Formats: sequence, structure tokens, C-alpha cells
Amino acid sequence: MLAALAIALTLQSAADDSPAVTWLKANAVAIRTTDIDATDVADLAPLKAAIGDARIVQIGEPSHGDGTGFLLRGRILKYLHRELGFDVVAFESGTFDCSVMMDKLRSDMALDEALSYGVFSIWGASKQCRPFFDYARSTLTTERPLELAGLDLQFSGRGGEEFGSFVTAFFEGPALGAVDEAARKGVDMAIDRLFKPPYMPSPEQLDRDKAAIAAAITQMRAKQDEITKNVDARAFEFFVRCLENLAVQSEFRLLMQTGRDPIQTANLRDQRMGENLVWLANERYAGKKIVVWSANGHCAHDVKRVDTHSTATNAAQRISMGDVAHKALGDSMYTVLMTARSGSFAMVNQPAVKLDDAPAGALEAAIGSLGHAFAFVDLRGARADDAAWSNSSFVARPFSYAPRDAKWSTMADAFLYVDVMEPSVLP
Repeated sequence: MLAALAIALTLQSAADDSPAVTWLKANAVAIRTTDIDATDVADLAPLKAAIGDARIVQIGEPSHGDGTGFLLRGRILKYLHRELGFDVVAFESGTFDCSVMMDKLRSDMALDEALSYGVFSIWGASKQCRPFFDYARSTLTTERPLELAGLDLQFSGRGGEEFGSFVTAFFEGPALGAVDEAARKGVDMAIDRLFKPPYMPSPEQLDRDKAAIAAAITQMRAKQDEITKNVDARAFEFFVRCLENLAVQSEFRLLMQTGRDPIQTANLRDQRMGENLVWLANERYAGKKIVVWSANGHCAHDVKRVDTHSTATNAAQRISMGDVAHKALGDSMYTVLMTARSGSFAMVNQPAVKLDDAPAGALEAAIGSLGHAFAFVDLRGARADDAAWSNSSFVARPFSYAPRDAKWSTMADAFLYVDVMEPSVLP
């Protein structure tokens, strides 16, 4: 027994002296709590120094079922809003749907119902997301309201059901006479098709739908000066963006239905989400600070370096939202990948999946040896130091909790760590 204890102590000592643990002892910042109402926020102050002048902060998640991570992110978002001036949260949810949701949140509609119009239910129906949404709604009557926007091309909630009437009202209102009957009819048919399952247009029909949408946009651009006498330019650009999303969504839905090319399908969505994020940053919310709420696999850039799925895919062909946005926005973006050492995860209404403990030598195991329940690890600050451990290749598992060996400092700016993850559940 004494021999076994001696071996265990030797292994622990070796782990404590590893380059990973040595670097993390100096650089991993403990976060005290996930309680969004905690008044002492001194533990979050290091985030301010790490983020610096970045005006787009992405905070990803490993699986869409990371309940404890949702609580932690909610507290950080409140801090970013109140202390650092981030006034927009852009969700991996429908651009149009989230605009409808904001109208509902400004009304006296019950929170559950209002959320059902916008964000995907994996967040809108999650108990652990509720504290953040309660906080966000509470700001809407203040001098610094927190705007909840969407960057996805898809319809994500009940708001999508209002899209047809929204398009009709614009064509028959501020854009009256700007679009010919053929283009209008084509747009209407493309919308109807999306809401009549099964969605399986022929390639020729898809091309006709996309051509009609493109024609409507071209005709409106030609008469933009006249249209914007009747509606402000911001509303005009939002309408055009939603029509463009409709065209891409039509192609995306067909690829989803056929399932023939998962990489092309994923790339089409990520390309458009990246373009939408750049549009939000440079146009719709120009000058404002934005936090992105999405999956790690969408947020990370340079994803060709590692497989972002739990099963083998052709990672060399993968394009992420982060790739597209980072190319345009550069270091004005700060990307945080969430991860966990142990526990379980599940989307709402789904059975929990137990996590194997992080393997020895992995980032999560190394942070776990420090005893932190939650931690923030900045990678950007050490990027210029070639000798820093953080700039080497190491194992981490931010993508669906599958261990991956990669040079993570080229793909993200920080890690957000949870020691024991609990699944997302219904309220």
C-alpha cells in the first residue's frame, strides 16, 4: 500500500511539474461563481484586460447542452454589458426571428412565449439560460438596453411564421411598385415552399426561387433612393439581408434534406453566418460592441487544423463562421472556446450523456489539477512568446468533447473552463 501511495505521489508530482501545469498555474484565472446576481465581480476583471479593445467577443459552447456553461456565460455577458459596454448579443439563431422576438420582449408577453419567437429552443427553453434572458429583458427600459440579435440564415422560432406577411407588407408599403409581379410571385412561392414539408424542390426549382429573390433585390436596389423616402435605410438593409438569407436558406434546406455532402452543407451555413456577423458589426450595429453566442465549432477560426466533429470528416475542406468573420474583422474579434473536464451534457428534453474525464495531459485535466471550479485562460496575451506552452500543440476538447490535438492559440484567443458540467434542463 505504501508503494502504491509513493507511485501516486510521484505521478502527481510529475503532473504538477509539467509545462502545461506550470504555465496554467501562472495564467489560468479562477472564476468564483456562475451566479448572475453576484455583486462581487472582481474575479471577472481579468477578462477586461484580456479582451482589450476588441469589439466583437465570441463565447462558444461545446455541445448546445452545456447547462453549467450557460449559467457561466450568462454571468460573463452581464459583466460585459455593464462593465465593458457590450450592448448587443448575436445568437446562432434566425436574423429575422430574433427581430420579432425583440418586439415581443418589449411587450408584456410572458418571457417563455416571447423567447419562442426567436432563439432556438435549445437556449430559449433552457432553465440555465433563463437568468440571462431575465437580465436582458430587465435592461430594455433602461438607458442601456441589451439588444438580442440573430446571425443565422435559418428560421429558428415562431417568428419565422410572420416572415411572409413581413415581406408582403414591405412590398406593398415602402417598396410599392419597385418589384415586378414575376419576382414578387417567385419570392412568395419560395417562402411558401419552406413552410410546406417535405421541402424537396428540384434543382431547377431551387434555381428559379433563388433567381426570383435576386431579381427582387436588384429591382429594389435600383429604386433604393425612392424606397428610403418611405422607410429608413436601416430597415431597408435589414429587409434585403433577410431576403438574401432566404435564398441561402433554401439551398441549405435542400442540402440538409438530401444529406449527400455534410461538409458543403455546414460550409454554406457557416459562410453565411460569418457574412451576417460582419454585416452586424460593420453596418447594422456599426460602432457598437457585440457578443456572439454560438457553438465552438462555428466561433473558432482556422478550423482546417482540426476536425470539429466527433466523427471523422474531411476537416481540410471545412470553413467556419469564425474563418469568415476573422478574415474581415481581424483582432477586433476575441474568441473564447468553452470546455469541461467532467460531468454530463444534454440539450433540453434529451437524455444526459456522461462525459469521460478528460484524458491525462489534456488542457482540461491540467486545469483540473489546479482545483478550479471555473477558470478563464487567455491565449492571446502570450501569442508573441514562441516559447510559451500555450503556443504549442496540446490536447483539448471544445468540439463536442472529443479530444483533439491542435495548436489552439491559432484558432481562438481564450478558453473558458468548467470543472463539472451539468446538462441543460427545462425550467
